[in-house]
Amino acid sequence: RADQVFEPRTVAFQLYTVLAGLGGGSNELSLSRRSISFGSRSDALQPIVNVALPGPSGGHTTVIAGTPAQAQGGAMKSRNVNLRDDLAVPLGRSHVVSLGFEAEWFRLEAPGVPNALGTWTFASLDSLEDGLAERYELALDFGSADVPLTGNQVAAWIGDSWRPGAGFSLTAGLRAEFLQVGDPPPYNRLVDSLFGRRTDQLPGRRMHLSPRLGFTWDHGGTGRNLLRGGVGVFTGRPPLAWYHVPLQSYGIGIGTLRCGTEAGDQGLPPPFDRDAPVACLEGEGLDRPPPGNVELVDPDLRLARTVRGVLAYERELPGGLVGTLEALLTRSLSDFVFVNLNLAGPVRTDSTGRVLYGTFEASGRARPARITDSLPGVIELRNVAGTHSVQLAASLAREFSEGLSLLASYTWSRVRDVQTPLRVYNRGSVNWGSRAISGRHDDLTPGISLNHVPHRVALAGTWRAPWRRWTTELSLMYVGESGSPFTWIAYGTGGRGDLNADGAMNDPVYIPRNAFDEAEITFTGVAGPDDDNSPEAVAIRENAQRMAFEQFIGLNSCLRQQRGRILERNSCREPWAQTTAASVRQAIPIGNRVLEARLDVFNLLNLLHRGWGLRRTARSSGLDPGLLEHVGQTVGAAGQQPVFRFSKTDGSWNVDRVASAYQLQLGLRLQF
Repeated sequence: RADQVFEPRTVAFQLYTVLAGLGGGSNELSLSRRSISFGSRSDALQPIVNVALPGPSGGHTTVIAGTPAQAQGGAMKSRNVNLRDDLAVPLGRSHVVSLGFEAEWFRLEAPGVPNALGTWTFASLDSLEDGLAERYELALDFGSADVPLTGNQVAAWIGDSWRPGAGFSLTAGLRAEFLQVGDPPPYNRLVDSLFGRRTDQLPGRRMHLSPRLGFTWDHGGTGRNLLRGGVGVFTGRPPLAWYHVPLQSYGIGIGTLRCGTEAGDQGLPPPFDRDAPVACLEGEGLDRPPPGNVELVDPDLRLARTVRGVLAYERELPGGLVGTLEALLTRSLSDFVFVNLNLAGPVRTDSTGRVLYGTFEASGRARPARITDSLPGVIELRNVAGTHSVQLAASLAREFSEGLSLLASYTWSRVRDVQTPLRVYNRGSVNWGSRAISGRHDDLTPGISLNHVPHRVALAGTWRAPWRRWTTELSLMYVGESGSPFTWIAYGTGGRGDLNADGAMNDPVYIPRNAFDEAEITFTGVAGPDDDNSPEAVAIRENAQRMAFEQFIGLNSCLRQQRGRILERNSCREPWAQTTAASVRQAIPIGNRVLEARLDVFNLLNLLHRGWGLRRTARSSGLDPGLLEHVGQTVGAAGQQPVFRFSKTDGSWNVDRVASAYQLQLGLRLQF
């Protein structure tokens, strides 16, 4: 088990000055220093052990034990110093000019190496008992694991708020900023010769300009009809960890010892030893660094830039209601995507339309066609355009004279992107492998985003008691939204489950028009060696799987609607998600002071009933769920086809116990 670590410390200084000599202008200066330790930490340091066990229906499941790889190197540490100044100066009666700058100096450290204790894979409990592993991998530090990332980001802006007349205001501004990272990693000649990419190149300092324009129009000047809107470019940097990993992983600094039977392995696995052997069986030792992963950043990489336009109309309605309609459109100029430079394919397309990047053994193990087997992975962070979203919202609000206020809103949205790399502090190889794909890797057409939540309903209310000295306030909130999107994918053990042979377990499954059609999908009825594997018994098991899979498709609208094709990325959806919260605030006068007690309840529904407020999810550890177990390949004139085993017995969802449990928070604050 690994505990999540998040330990922030902040010291800040702020100076606010009223500039009476400039007609009421003001200046705000702030200086802060922040340090954060974050990541995963474990008290027990043990190698990762994966063991394939027979499933209850003849399939296989993998049991994983040991310290997670991300917790083997300790928590990351970041430090930054931020200096900011904002100046606002009135010019005449209708203009307010604002000037400002912000400078940040940062340092990011990641002590240790993920998987420094090794990962062992065993085909069975018997092989574990005998200490005979099927595969062994170990990350080795050769001087780059503790290299910090340093740099700075500077921004400056100017704006003008103009009020030419009563009821109308126009705001225009321009922001300029750039990001500068520190020294690049060393040069790797092999990477340059094979891929034409220098590991010692990182993006240089580049100015990014962000113009913005907004307006507000109070039609009639009564505040009952407001029209507001704006358009502008918004800029943000990628997570600093995406710049940091290339300093560590340039093919030499962190080596990967790989022992097994795959191409590029240094030999067979050594006998199991929890003290992490540093050589394969009869393989090379540490006389030279074994090749490691290569993480690259496009030297022309730009910051994330998004064009965003918004238009909203607010009107006071009869009965004291205030209604708002809002439309928000967003389109990226430069987003981010991870690409694998080491793939040599595609090789061919199979009968279902899946693009293949390698071949398969009869056992089903994939053999990706790589440019070189001497480097485990070559992943590059690049810019990509095309991410876009539309959001339409409507809300009603009402304030009552009795201290009661209510709000109800509905939001419809549509979000499309090329990739949704949510794993901020994981390596590029992990982010690349998280993109479910069945077509060509160089097809960067936007698809359904993990951020696509088409429907959201929000209800909120606040009641303030009529008594004044011992003030009491009660708040309630409900947010219901469409469940998160996901993709049903294939899975397997021993290198199986990679249906397009690209080296990543991220392949959407094909949904047959008829699960009983052997030309569309192949199942195996072969069970364990101690079971009856006669032709009759095998046929009975195979037919039972076809029947169960056909029923499962019929009960799942996402699968039913996509018969005859490979599942679209993120086209399935988890159940409706609900968030509820309540807050009670009570003021207790103590002389001239006031003691405020506040009780917050998170997931109020679960507090009222243990069967309510449950968060149901399809994912496990943030990964797309497996639907069909890949167990082998057919061999015939029509070409190789995957052989599956279906052992899912029902369509029930996983319950996230942490997110489903109610939480209570009590706070006290003394006001002087």
